[in-house]
Amino acid sequence: MTARRLPSLWGAWRRKPPAGVPAAFWEKTKGVRLLVCACWLAVILIVIPSFVLFLFGYERAAEPLEPILGILVLAPLVLYFVPMRALRRRFCKFVASRNYLVCLECGYPLTGLPSPHDCPECGKSYNAAVVRRLWIGWCGVDELL
Repeated sequence: MTARRLPSLWGAWRRKPPAGVPAAFWEKTKGVRLLVCACWLAVILIVIPSFVLFLFGYERAAEPLEPILGILVLAPLVLYFVPMRALRRRFCKFVASRNYLVCLECGYPLTGLPSPHDCPECGKSYNAAVVRRLWIGWCGVDELL
């Protein structure tokens, strides 16, 4: 897992997290990623046909859509990066409050459990030292300020 990586915009539709993003965080951001995919669908269905009409000389046909065209192009970017940064900061605060002992797969707090052990929620085996090192590397100290 690489330190402090946010998923790319193009990978928003993936079911499995990209390399470097914990599965627990990826699962918690499902709603944001669905909203971004819906915005990209709107861009494809509205912006591209309007641009084609404009190219072929039908400026008048695209005029009513001009105010929302810019919004539709920028919406996926804004709706993805702003909430994802906020969600990441909040998730890192949650992980830090649990002493960085949170399952990488499901997000279950592992504080008070022996190490090595299996997560009671998802069954994935873990080592407390490895889990702490990975979470500290991904969250970073400056994320919590």
